[in-house]
Amino acid sequence: MNDQTHQPDREHHFYVSTGKFLFHHPQHGIVAVRDPIRLADAKQRRLDPIILYGITVAGLPIRWLTFSTVDQRKSLRDVLLTAWRDAEGLRGMPDILRVNRYVAQADP
Repeated sequence: MNDQTHQPDREHHFYVSTGKFLFHHPQHGIVAVRDPIRLADAKQRRLDPIILYGITVAGLPIRWLTFSTVDQRKSLRDVLLTAWRDAEGLRGMPDILRVNRYVAQADP
């Protein structure tokens, strides 16, 4: 028999969302609001939505985040490769990457 212990598959969850509390202002940079506001109201105040990209590790409290403005979106591939290269807790590429159907449809 083989005495090697079976390592469980490493699983990451990747998500993309629009921030409802964080915005970018051309003069003040990143701006946090106390209560979520509608995008139309944010535009009137020259606040641009921020796109949040995140990876979590299944079953562990490990989380990695980055962001971009809507006008300068990051490539999903580049976000993932950067996370797997730079984030220590992720330990590189996972065995399984889970994304929701909307992310999969947006960038197969």
